[in-house]
Amino acid sequence: LLAIRALGIGHSRSGLRVLDMIRAGDWLTSQGLLENGYAVVGEGRLGVEALKTAAFDVRVKSVVAVRTLASYRLITDNPYYNQFQHFWTPGALKDYDIPDLPALVAPRPTAFIGAVDHMTRPLGKTDLLQRFAWAKASYSMAGNADDLVLDAEADPIRICQKVVDVLRRILAHPHRIVA
Repeated sequence: LLAIRALGIGHSRSGLRVLDMIRAGDWLTSQGLLENGYAVVGEGRLGVEALKTAAFDVRVKSVVAVRTLASYRLITDNPYYNQFQHFWTPGALKDYDIPDLPALVAPRPTAFIGAVDHMTRPLGKTDLLQRFAWAKASYSMAGNADDLVLDAEADPIRICQKVVDVLRRILAHPHRIVA
């Protein structure tokens, strides 16, 4: 119902979530808590919103999408799917697909860990690298190829460990974070 109401006022549900995250950043800034920016971590469909937030807000210094759908095409190209709420993003495939989003964040550190397909199954490494080839090329052109982490890990415990590792790596090298 919220998704339908959001469209009625000219916004998508995804867009409203992104605005909420940006406004949270505004509030944290107003409290003096974001001197050096912030990281955004989104799990599931919120991974897409985390990527969009980073694309629109330069204060986001790094973003991690965890167990997130790797492409809207996985839904539209298959008769069955176990991914919901993505269809409330009007015009998404006309303008972009999920693998395009990291290129909008480049060269800031970005990780896509444990990507899933249309049935919420782990996506294989080969498919993940193929889908995100353009984004990876964007990072390479910016001289930051290692700052786009594409990891097909499927084990939940190892996914958590990898998210922590990515965030630690970013914090350990603050000079690599673009101002």
